Amino acid sequence: MEEKKKKKMTFGKKLKRSLKRIIRGIVKFCINAKNKFMSLPKKLRYIIYVWAVVLLVVLILIIGSNRTSKSLDKYHEMEKQLKEAAYGYVSNNEFYPNVGKKMRIDMDLLIDQNYLNSDYVTDKTCRGYGLVYYDEEDSDYVVNSYINCKHYTTKNFAMDFEQ
Repeated sequence: MEEKKKKKMTFGKKLKRSLKRIIRGIVKFCINAKNKFMSLPKKLRYIIYVWAVVLLVVLILIIGSNRTSKSLDKYHEMEKQLKEAAYGYVSNNEFYPNVGKKMRIDMDLLIDQNYLNSDYVTDKTCRGYGLVYYDEEDSDYVVNSYINCKHYTTKNFAMDFEQ
């Protein structure tokens, strides 16, 4: 007598069978939900449509504003690095520009003199500078940094650029 051999089911086949079962369940649920939705009164369906559109618009606005603020973070970090580099440059070289005649230090100069690492300039369309003067009341330097890139420009960049 021959014994019947039981076929072992492989992991891949088990997974495939489980996924098919899950997908069939999801499809059945969606069809059921659609049928129940379509059986609602017409006015109620329109109200649900309007609320769904409002919710979708609000969701898109939230996601869009979040992405915008994240993309601006790299420019703010670049401004911060430029400010620190300009401060290091004037303090190491002992320059003392005054309020009436601020010292303008270009980003390219800071990169060339190794005060600013070019890796911090992530957007290669950017150009920038720092305006520095020595405040005798506080006995410290005041540094403002400005950058102009394709997708971002520091407030007052053009106005302070001419000084």
